[in-house]
Amino acid sequence: MTTLLSIGCGSASPKMTIVSGQATMDGEPLTGMAIQFYEPRLGQGMVANLDASGRFRSYVPITLGTYEIALRPRQPDSTAGPEAPIASPLPPKGVPKLYLNPNTSGIRVTVTETKDTFDIAFSKDGPEVVRDPKMQLRSFRQGE
Repeated sequence: MTTLLSIGCGSASPKMTIVSGQATMDGEPLTGMAIQFYEPRLGQGMVANLDASGRFRSYVPITLGTYEIALRPRQPDSTAGPEAPIASPLPPKGVPKLYLNPNTSGIRVTVTETKDTFDIAFSKDGPEVVRDPKMQLRSFRQGE
């Protein structure tokens, strides 16, 4: 008779997913920027460029959990050749500075299921989050 014994640290790998969606500013696609997901408890996250329609997709899976959202300067395209334009370190004109820091943006996203999409509507008056039924999204305005 053979007995199988499993010995290990007992912790399973965390569940991870690819996230995608669209970012807009006052109803128009937000372009020339990147969106950042930052998980402060673990000190990790990801940054994804916004395309011409304001859409993004993480190419690195992220752990399920709560993330603070911020806008960042567009990241260099690793597939572009030397003739590609250099990404600007400054945000496009009209983007409120509060959105450039995950601690002040006012947007937190709780990723609860895999491969879901969501939309974040930025405005000069503060963030609005459109809830996707497969993700729990919350918006917190400064001072509320």
